[in-house]
Amino acid sequence: MSLPIYFAPLQGFTSAAYRLFHSQIFGNVATYCVPFARIEHGVVRVRDLRDMCPNPNLNQLPQIIVADVVETKQLVEAVSQLGYQQIDINLGCPYPMQTGKGRGAALLANADNLRQVLDAACVANGVQMSVKMRLGFASADECLQIAPLLNQYPLHHVTVHARIASQQYDGDCNMTAFGEFYKTCKHQLIYNGNLTTIEQIQQIENQFPNLAGVMIGRGLLANPALASEYVKGAMLSKTELYKKVGQLHAELFAHNKQVLEGPMQVLLHMQNFWQYLLPDADAKLKKKIGKTRSLSSYESYVSQLLNA
Repeated sequence: MSLPIYFAPLQGFTSAAYRLFHSQIFGNVATYCVPFARIEHGVVRVRDLRDMCPNPNLNQLPQIIVADVVETKQLVEAVSQLGYQQIDINLGCPYPMQTGKGRGAALLANADNLRQVLDAACVANGVQMSVKMRLGFASADECLQIAPLLNQYPLHHVTVHARIASQQYDGDCNMTAFGEFYKTCKHQLIYNGNLTTIEQIQQIENQFPNLAGVMIGRGLLANPALASEYVKGAMLSKTELYKKVGQLHAELFAHNKQVLEGPMQVLLHMQNFWQYLLPDADAKLKKKIGKTRSLSSYESYVSQLLNA
C-alpha cells in the first residue's frame, strides 16, 4: 500500500485554482496543503483567507504562520471560522522576511515562544493542530531539542522538511538528523524534501516504514503526475504527460483570463506556471515562454512545446 501524498503549500504556485484543476486532471493527492495565512498591519490578510476557502471537491489543510500568541489566536479564529477542523502551523519558512519577524523556522530557535504558541493553538475548541517544520533554524540539532516539547501536545501530525532554514531549498537533505527525529517523535510523521521520482518516494517509504505520509512540493510542480505515478506504480508516457499538462494549463489559462485584469497580468501568472514545470522539456522554448511579452507569442510557444 502506498503512503498518502501531501501536496506542499507553495506561495505563488499552488493557488486554489491550481489545487482544484490538479485534483481533477491528475489526482491521487491525499491532502492539498494551502499556503499560509499571515498577519499584516495587525489584521489577517483577506486574500489569504479567500484562497483557502473550503472546497467540497478536495481535501485541504490550511496553514498559518505566526510570531506570537496574539497572531496565533487571530489566525486560528479566522481560519476556523471558514469551517476547518484542522490547521497547520508553519515552523519551516526559511525566508528572512518572515523569520526576521520571529515567524516560520525562527520559532524553532525560540522554545519559550513556541511553547506559548502551541499552548494558544491547541486550546482552540474543535480545531486540531499540526505543524510543518525544518530540522532547525541554524542547526539540525534543534529538532531534537524541541521534540520533547512537541510530544507534549495533541498534534494531528508533524511534517519535517529535512533541511535547516539557512539552506532554504539548496543542498542535500540531512537524512541522519531526520532519522534521529523519526525515532524521537511520538506523533504521526510526514517526510518532506527532494522527492522528485517514484524511486525516491519508495526509498523513503522503505527506510522509514512508520511514516504517515510524504509531502512533495517542487517535485509535483515539475511533474504534476508524480503522485498518480507513485500510487499506480507506473509512469506516464511523455505523450500522456504532455497531454495532461496541456489540460491543466488550459484550465488555469482560462481561469486567469476570467479573474485577472489585462493580458500582461495573465501572461505573468502563466509564465510563473513554467518555473519548475517539465524541467526536461525543450530548453529554448521554455526560455522563449519565460521572456516573451506577448500573450499570443506565449500561446504559440506553449503549443509548440506541448506538441513536440
